[in-house]
Amino acid sequence: MPRWTAVVVLVAALASVSFSDTRGACSADDWLATLPLERKIAQLLIVRFDGPALAPDLATMIRRHRVGGVAVYAKAGNIVDGPQVQRLVGAMQDLSTVPLAVVVDQEGGRVDRLESVRGKRPSAEAIAASGDPARAAGAGREDAADLARLGIAVNLAPVVDVTRVYNWQLSERTFGGDPATVARFAGAYLDGLQASGRVVGVLKHFPGLGSVAEDPHQMLPRTAVTRAELEAIDWAPYRTLLATGGVHAIMVSHVIVDALDPELPGSLAPAVVTGGLRDALGFDGVVVVDSLGMKGAAVSEGTTIGDRAVAAWRAGNDWLLGAKTAHDVADILTRATRAVASGELGVDRIDRSLRRVLALKERVGLLPRGGCGS
Repeated sequence: MPRWTAVVVLVAALASVSFSDTRGACSADDWLATLPLERKIAQLLIVRFDGPALAPDLATMIRRHRVGGVAVYAKAGNIVDGPQVQRLVGAMQDLSTVPLAVVVDQEGGRVDRLESVRGKRPSAEAIAASGDPARAAGAGREDAADLARLGIAVNLAPVVDVTRVYNWQLSERTFGGDPATVARFAGAYLDGLQASGRVVGVLKHFPGLGSVAEDPHQMLPRTAVTRAELEAIDWAPYRTLLATGGVHAIMVSHVIVDALDPELPGSLAPAVVTGGLRDALGFDGVVVVDSLGMKGAAVSEGTTIGDRAVAAWRAGNDWLLGAKTAHDVADILTRATRAVASGELGVDRIDRSLRRVLALKERVGLLPRGGCGS
């Protein structure tokens, strides 16, 4: 065999080895027993950054603070083309002790983060208009194949909001205004997305944005829907999909629900996260809180991202989006460590969240990995 042919064969063989195939055994329980408190807290953070490459600040968040996940966005310049994303993800993983979960919100339509990688994909609205759930399942399989190839394991999709009023921010992003239709199409997409076992989906946006016209990125929406309406409409798709056993993660967003807590955004309200999602719906998977950097997450102008993080964990969330600098991460770690020391936040509370997050990583093949050092 010519030398150049042998090299090509070797490279192809190495490329076919999955991330987890190259690692030794180190389970979620092993990591939980090994990590010190600050590292546990850091594993519950999904950070973001600007630019197409591994900048020094991002390297600090990964190598020094040991964060658990990194979100990539086209609008932040993180996604240029396929080879660039693969290089970026590889560079990030090389710096991480516990394998990172790389996260994206790939929906198609207006929120098509991979458009520059593989072209435009249809929106949820367009897929539902076809009347064929098989199209949703196919979209899920296509997204999973593309994401896995790029090294992205968590997709913040599908949207399961049930449209009741017009909201420009959700335009084209929902499967419609009928709970059964939403559940059918979102379930088909989720099944397709998760079929390979390499990518996991995240339902959103609990407790439901279908009845608000405002954008939580810019303000804190409020809804006066009754508990009965929530149960019959907004939560109906969640109940249907949870019954299948295929839901492993749900995102909670920032909206005040008067019927549950008239003061706190749902993302920071125990009555919504623990009382609603955990107790009423019986969900024990990973709860991802929407970005704590949104205006809708600010309880008051004086709160820091560290304050909001502690409030989010106290409410029952597990994985926190929002930190975008090493300073943000340090603020969260300092504030949370102080909260544990004072008894405001229990170590057992952190451990429960970390167990869920590590189990999710294990599900998509990011664990085990050789060596359990912190």
